[in-house]
Amino acid sequence: FRDIYVKIWELIESTQDEGVKKTQKVISSIPDSAYRFQQRTVDIVDLYEDAARAKQLFDPFLQNFETRLKEAGIRDAEVSNPVSLKKTSRVIEKCALDFSGTYGNHPEIRHFFKIGDIVRGLVACEKMSDIAVAIRELVDHPDIEIIRWKNRFARPSSGGWRDFLVCFFFRSDKQKHICEMQVAHTKMLKARQGLGGHAI
Repeated sequence: FRDIYVKIWELIESTQDEGVKKTQKVISSIPDSAYRFQQRTVDIVDLYEDAARAKQLFDPFLQNFETRLKEAGIRDAEVSNPVSLKKTSRVIEKCALDFSGTYGNHPEIRHFFKIGDIVRGLVACEKMSDIAVAIRELVDHPDIEIIRWKNRFARPSSGGWRDFLVCFFFRSDKQKHICEMQVAHTKMLKARQGLGGHAI
């Protein structure tokens, strides 16, 4: 995948340079969060119960966000919102392969508190200038509290993937379950879909 992603990003940079700069400027203005990235529980059953409640907030939030983008002049944004929560088998696999570390003073408790994408969505735009607007709309949204973000436009994954990833919880959610949103370029997304890359 890497070589193809690199070529696509080079094309985006060469044709949408001002939009790339605008996106980086918006991202650089995002303040650091005072919150620690950690779900409230290490129990996978409790985690999914929290996720199910957060999903009830996430779905209308994403619909509202799509409306906000249209009002901001972005008509071609592709909004993806999986109907179901992330599969438990994938969460267990992810913990086993990706994460290390312990929960507080409990070395026997690992991993599940680091999962932030059981509830997740994605927005893709055709222009980097629109991506800059989408990121600003997202991080300034009054209903959410940003926990963590990753600027993978500037620092891509080892496989070459680039996007903006943000983790947050809803201010009205008593459990503060962390959800995830990706903001990506349409060309990158189409390449990932065509290559059989991972789904959100």
